[in-house]
Amino acid sequence: MVKDKRVVFLGVKQPGEAGLRTLVEKGICVAAVITGRGAENKLVVAVARKYGIPVFQNPPLGTMRFIRKIRLLNASAALNFSYPEIFKESFINLFPYGCINFHPAILPRYRGRYPTVWPILYSDKVAGYTMHYIDKGIDTGDIIDIAKIKIRLEDTGYSLYNKLVRLVPLLLKRHLPAIVTRIVKAIPQRRTKKAYFSQLPGSGEINWAVSAERAQRFIRALYHPRFVSAFTLRHGKKIEILKASLSRRQKRCTEHKPGELFFWGGSVFAACSDGYLRIERIRIGNKELAKKETLGYLKYLQ
Repeated sequence: MVKDKRVVFLGVKQPGEAGLRTLVEKGICVAAVITGRGAENKLVVAVARKYGIPVFQNPPLGTMRFIRKIRLLNASAALNFSYPEIFKESFINLFPYGCINFHPAILPRYRGRYPTVWPILYSDKVAGYTMHYIDKGIDTGDIIDIAKIKIRLEDTGYSLYNKLVRLVPLLLKRHLPAIVTRIVKAIPQRRTKKAYFSQLPGSGEINWAVSAERAQRFIRALYHPRFVSAFTLRHGKKIEILKASLSRRQKRCTEHKPGELFFWGGSVFAACSDGYLRIERIRIGNKELAKKETLGYLKYLQ
């Protein structure tokens, strides 16, 4: 019986909220919620408290004291929705039906960090959410399922993330209650080279010496309304480029060097190796500038 099976939930932010809501709506007995602190996790905490589920925020997962506490819950499985910690074997082995991770990218292609950046950066046509068992590696466990969506030309890393979160309930509903009552069929990941990503190219700085299309994809991939986006440096000042479009002047640059700015027709353009990008939105510090402010500020820095 499903009611006899208990799960431990680990999750943060939107994926965590979507996962927890789906579990309780489907009648799964959640024995404990493990989440982070901060405003971004308040909805996860609110859902847990609404249903009377014990909440642990940033607990010491690897300590024997906490492991003993989780063992007493007698949970059959653990489900992880972007909780930012690598689990030790002592934690994984607590659950007879395994630990299952929900990774916002297609595995094994994109293991590791910034999973919604790479599909845009590498011109993929589709992105996905992978449901897989957790093993000793990082995002290397056997795959249970992958849900996919198309990537549109206007998508950014941020918009893609929000679209992918909607796949969390879909994946859960496909495989509940099976994943909490038994080990389900899963496919071992194929071995691939250079499949793990830990940091952004250039630490987020735009390389203007590439094609205009590639530079624009980089800007789209790194866009986020609150966190640091793709940036360029001018006289020691960091300028985040939030949006840029391909210019009709797509001819080989002979008049301007890569990264050089020029102003024409009330707009500002940046030169790349084979053409130009029209700079549409920028952010300085925490302030996004209006079009007139953008023109004035960039002219001032020239």
